[in-house]
Amino acid sequence: MLHRDHALSEKETITFEELAREPFIISMEGFQTREDILNAFALEQVSPNIKFEIERFETALTLVRENLGLAIIPENYLVEPKDVSIVHKTLDSPALERTVYMMYMKNRYLAPAVQCFLEEIQRNFAPGKKATDIIDEV
Repeated sequence: MLHRDHALSEKETITFEELAREPFIISMEGFQTREDILNAFALEQVSPNIKFEIERFETALTLVRENLGLAIIPENYLVEPKDVSIVHKTLDSPALERTVYMMYMKNRYLAPAVQCFLEEIQRNFAPGKKATDIIDEV
């Protein structure tokens, strides 16, 4: 994510090499997100220009809102409420992908709310597949 007035905000795609030249906001040591981000930069053979280390992603949002740097954060922090001063781009890196596993008992009653939840997972994370194809049954 970056401020809407940042020069890179108009670009369709942004490379890690471009990010490496900018002031970067990252989680403090000990956070898995930090390790994932540093691995993504390492895969591209560049290093981020770390200016701020944060404990909370909300702090990264505030710093970006003030145009003090760029950050890579999980998408769910950008959902609502929409902040018009922040632009988000998607980066393509295998280091920034996470596999999440879910299991449920095959022949057990599922409440309607649980069924809706499974369908929502299907729509958002595996379009074209049935929930039973992407969620393990036990």
